[in-house]
Amino acid sequence: MRKYIWEKFDWDIKRLAQKIEPALVELKNIYGIPRGGLIVAITLSHQLNLPVVLDKKKITGKTLIVDDIVDS
Repeated sequence: MRKYIWEKFDWDIKRLAQKIEPALVELKNIYGIPRGGLIVAITLSHQLNLPVVLDKKKITGKTLIVDDIVDS
């Protein structure tokens, strides 16, 4: 089992925010898939100064949708 500590999470969010920053002119808000994605969305919203959308009906083509699952 691997441990994932908050310090690593914060570091990863900062790296992710840096990768997203070039697209900020096109983004209006962030939506996090309920449960794990919401944690990522809220933390990214603070880093990128974008509002979080909690209602699926408010998702548009300018919404960044995030989740905590990575798969390939």
